[in-house]
Amino acid sequence: MMDIVAIGKGDFALGLRLVDIKVKEVPDKDVEKVLMKTIEDQNVGIIILSEQCAASLSPLAKETALQSVKPVVVTLSGKADQTLRDRIRSVVGVDLVAQSGGK
Repeated sequence: MMDIVAIGKGDFALGLRLVDIKVKEVPDKDVEKVLMKTIEDQNVGIIILSEQCAASLSPLAKETALQSVKPVVVTLSGKADQTLRDRIRSVVGVDLVAQSGGK
């Protein structure tokens, strides 16, 4: 089975840890290096990248992430809205808001 790895921090990381997803919390200056290393990991099938981390990437790194098929790289917004809820549910298969009792 392939791993799901998230790269982000704060509430983004906490929410994904609650559903047992591996999270790499890194300073903005190291996001690109960690992302590239994670893309090269043969055991990783999905990388969930926070919007904040995605914004810190160079154009080349963004293009590499967009072109990656295995693992697939998904960028999620930190905004708590229905769209985010649906995207997380589709990526991880769990409704985090329902799990935590939120709206």
